[in-house]
Amino acid sequence: MKLNRREQLILAGVFCDREHWAKQEWNGSGLRSTSQLGAYRVRITDAREGLIAMNPADWLGHSPTPSDSVLMCRAYARLETLGLLERCNRGGYSHRTSHLKLTDTGEEMARQLREIDLIVTVER
Repeated sequence: MKLNRREQLILAGVFCDREHWAKQEWNGSGLRSTSQLGAYRVRITDAREGLIAMNPADWLGHSPTPSDSVLMCRAYARLETLGLLERCNRGGYSHRTSHLKLTDTGEEMARQLREIDLIVTVER
C-alpha cells in the first residue's frame, strides 16, 4: 500500500506521540498549576489507551495553513478507509474528531516506516 508523505507523517506522528506520552510519569514535575497537571495526566491516560490528540503543527513542522488543514482531514479519512487508523473522541466516534488511534495494521506500518528511517523521530 502506497502512502503519500502527509499520510506517513500522520502515522508516524500518532505512533511517536503515543510512545512519548504513554511512558511519562504521573507527577508532571515542572508544572506550575493544578490545571496543567490535570491536562498532563489526561494526555498520559489517553496515550495509554491509544488515543492521541491531532497535532498537525508538530507533525508538519509548522502551523497548518487552511489548505494544509483540508489536506490533513482528507489524509485522516483515507487512512481510516485503508484501516490504518480510527478517528475518535474520548467519548466515542464522531466525524468531528479530536483524537486518532492506530489500528493494529496502522501500528505495524508506522513501525516499518520508523525502522527504514522514512520518518525521523523528533526528540522532545
